[in-house]
Amino acid sequence: MRISEDYRIILTWTLDDEHYGRRSIWNPTWENVTEKLNMLRDQKTGDVTIEANPKNHENMDKIITVEGQEGYFRIIFIDVINGKSVERQTFDRTLPARMKELPDEDWDERRLFRDFDFAYQVFKEFFETQSVSSPRIV
Repeated sequence: MRISEDYRIILTWTLDDEHYGRRSIWNPTWENVTEKLNMLRDQKTGDVTIEANPKNHENMDKIITVEGQEGYFRIIFIDVINGKSVERQTFDRTLPARMKELPDEDWDERRLFRDFDFAYQVFKEFFETQSVSSPRIV
């Protein structure tokens, strides 16, 4: 499935692949996205991002990123609400407020998840609609 004709999509990733470093694909297929998500799931560290750039340039970009460190993941979604860029992240209010010590940066445990199926669901929704409706992203 391809994304709306009103947007240009850029898939970007930082993973340990044959071209280590930050790489991009313009107008990826869903198969391209799942390939990179699978790599992140397996490698447990890195990031995968989709940017939706409006072709008319009248609206702001929407961006979704899943970041991983040692098998802990978080999603950051930059949405456009009332013409302003708003950042939302995964968040679980039921967990206590404490920090998870990770090699690159300490992360709030309430923002983390380990069930990578969640990442596939959110990315699929964003890829198809340029939006995210999950109550786990606030």
